Amino acid sequence: MKNIDFAKDMKIDEGALDVELLNHVDLETKYISALSEARKDRDWAHEEVKTVRSELTRDAFDDPEKTIGRDDGKPPTAAQVESYYRTHKDYKEAKEDFIEKEDRYNVLSDMKDAIHFTRTRMLENLVRLFSEEYFAGPRIPRNLKQERKSWDEKNKVKKRVGKNLKRKLKK
Repeated sequence: MKNIDFAKDMKIDEGALDVELLNHVDLETKYISALSEARKDRDWAHEEVKTVRSELTRDAFDDPEKTIGRDDGKPPTAAQVESYYRTHKDYKEAKEDFIEKEDRYNVLSDMKDAIHFTRTRMLENLVRLFSEEYFAGPRIPRNLKQERKSWDEKNKVKKRVGKNLKRKLKK
């Protein structure tokens, strides 16, 4: 996903809330544009799957002896035609491409929603805290960046400690 760095884009610089708010619309627009491109790619890939399936189905009916090995003069059954196109290399490739593009679309959709809802809400809450002078202490202003860094380091240690714990079952 070109120009998309979700982890970076979700971060908020607490010391520059005004800039974050000004840039938020551009950030959302970037994700909306990427999602639109992914939707077009997905839709075209879906059309390609249908086209390949149609061409292979037509081939199966036009020449059943060559395509599905039926040489009794009767038209192939629906099950034989479906078996033919579903196992054909071209159909599998088109289907795999569609699945990849569908997944990309779904991931971008989730990312766009997170940028819009989660990040917007965080900005609103940080501005509210700032306006209530939450970040200013009576003597020394709080350094939220440093506290956040310490918190992140402390939580990384906790994750590593609990990672190897296993529950013992009673016999």
